[in-house]
Amino acid sequence: MQEQRSNAKDSSWWRDLKGVWGWRIGVNLLRIVASGEWETRRIFCFGKMFGWAMKIWKVNSQDCSLCVVIKKVVYSLVGEWVNDRWEWRLIWRRGLFDREMYQEVQLLPEVHGKTPIMNSVDRRVWKAGKDNGFLVKSALLRGPVEGKSVFVFFWKTTALPSAHIIAWRVLINSIATKANLERRGILVDTNLCSFCRMTVESTKHMFFYCRIAWLVWNQCYTWLGIASVDHVVPTAHFLHFNLLNAPVHVNIVWNCVWIVVVSELWKHRNKHIFQGGVIDPLEVFTLAQLKAWSWITSKIVSPSFTYSEWCIDPRACMFSIK
Repeated sequence: MQEQRSNAKDSSWWRDLKGVWGWRIGVNLLRIVASGEWETRRIFCFGKMFGWAMKIWKVNSQDCSLCVVIKKVVYSLVGEWVNDRWEWRLIWRRGLFDREMYQEVQLLPEVHGKTPIMNSVDRRVWKAGKDNGFLVKSALLRGPVEGKSVFVFFWKTTALPSAHIIAWRVLINSIATKANLERRGILVDTNLCSFCRMTVESTKHMFFYCRIAWLVWNQCYTWLGIASVDHVVPTAHFLHFNLLNAPVHVNIVWNCVWIVVVSELWKHRNKHIFQGGVIDPLEVFTLAQLKAWSWITSKIVSPSFTYSEWCIDPRACMFSIK
């Protein structure tokens, strides 16, 4: 599970998590050897011991002769329970050389300090989750430092699940842009941006750098009455998309606009490709306005502003939410 390479049988959720964490996905995974029956194969690479089900000992990368001694180990074959106490019975596959006997002397104290747990089952636990259970939310919130600050606010934002998923894939660069499709080995007619037809359609370009996307974001800032210099990195763009000196709950509402704009850009792009729709930045912005108002007011018990008020003065509307 700690390998960064994706498998064709992996679920989309697991592939996305590995896209966020990379090799660090194993930081919060803990293997518990309980009954003593957990068989493991070559857990460590060159310079480390092979075969043990827990990390008990390392050898120097320049002195790894014991690596060829143990290739595969089952706990029940190297020890047994005697009077409710685990006793190791280490039997080497061959006789040890003189230089290996010194390593064995170093190894044995470490081995005897690690024992299985009696009357329990072997399992993996997720240290970051509640009751050591795995939750996608906990994995994202405990992701890399950059992703952590993003997702803490991202998942608190009010939005439809479908829009949340689209925006999430944009943040972790797993959305099916033409550049990402090519990277996955999928043939496309052209890798140029579906909007401007000038540059490769990457996540950064299509959602934040393209002229069409820039017009939509610029209309958002004009609507709110602010000026801003946008980032092209998705996570940085999301974190920068907030109001200075505004309460946290106000910026969470404003982040809803970011999610809906990203979602509408993606839908507009697909409509243009598959249905021959006309590229219209104003249409994207107008739909984003309407859907953001609909999502936000649906979560408020008694909305204090109408759609027309939302379009005229969004700042006052957001600050009126308690």
